[in-house]
Formats: sequence, C-alpha cells, structure tokens
Amino acid sequence: SGGGGISFLGTDASIAPGLDHKSIPSTFELLGCKPFGSPGTQAICSSITRGLKSLEIKLCGYSGLMLPVCEDSGLADAYSKGYVNVSNFLQYSAVCGVGLDTFPVADDTPKSVIKGVLQDVCTLAERWNKPLSCRLLKCPGKKAGDKTEFKSPYLVEVCLQPLVPN
Repeated sequence: SGGGGISFLGTDASIAPGLDHKSIPSTFELLGCKPFGSPGTQAICSSITRGLKSLEIKLCGYSGLMLPVCEDSGLADAYSKGYVNVSNFLQYSAVCGVGLDTFPVADDTPKSVIKGVLQDVCTLAERWNKPLSCRLLKCPGKKAGDKTEFKSPYLVEVCLQPLVPN
C-alpha cells in the first residue's frame, strides 16, 4: 500500500513476444528443440513457466509463457508450415500462461468445431485451476490454405490451417 490509496498487487512476469523482439521459437532452437513443435517443446514450455512462477517476487496475472501465434513471426511460421496446430497449442497451454492466443481460424470452420475448441480451453482451465483465455481470430472469406490479410502492424500473416486435420 502506498500513497493515494493505491495498492501494489504484484508483477505479471509473463514472457510475451513482440514483433520487435526475437521470436520465441528461436529460444527453443537454442535449447535444441528445432523446429518449434517437435518433441521437447512441451518440456521447454513447462520449464520456462516453472522458472517464472519460482521468481521471488509478488506475482499476479498469468506469469507464464505466452504463445500468441499471430504476434510472433517464429510461431506464425511454425503454424503456417504445419509444425504445430490447435491441439499442440491446447497441450502447451496446460503448462504455459495463457491458452490460445491470436489463433487464426478459417471462415468456413464449423461453429461446432469452434465450440469444441472453447470447451477444451475451459476444461483445461478447470482441470488445472488456472486462468486461460482464448483469442481466436476469425478470418472472413478465408479457408484453410489461404493466407490471412490482417493488414495490421501488430499481427503476422499466416497460411491458415484447418482446426480439424483432414
């Protein structure tokens, strides 16, 4: 508690990429996990988050590793090449910080599939008693195999992959 009735609640120690920084997968590659999504990815995700959670400071927020597909050029590349898919990112969210973040979705994806993804995120959050979010980016007029057209300085364009494997 400080002056003016403002209380310090803690620090969110999350590692979140930005387009002006090195890509998260570049760190995984330094640790011998290449490409991102290959065996060992889950273990590294867990180690990073465990390290953040062990910091001897007052933590708040997610305080974990964030994997926003369309906000990191390396994650976008791994997704576009099919090295990772929605199931992988759901798996990683069990040991990471945030859930599905800036995850692109083709316009022709059935509502039942999107509902299933949301149910999976909710199930993980409930099972592990941790907050998880789900930022799906629906891409109007686009189908699997098409390139997104966000036209945003904050998002990386990707080649859309189907949420359900063929």
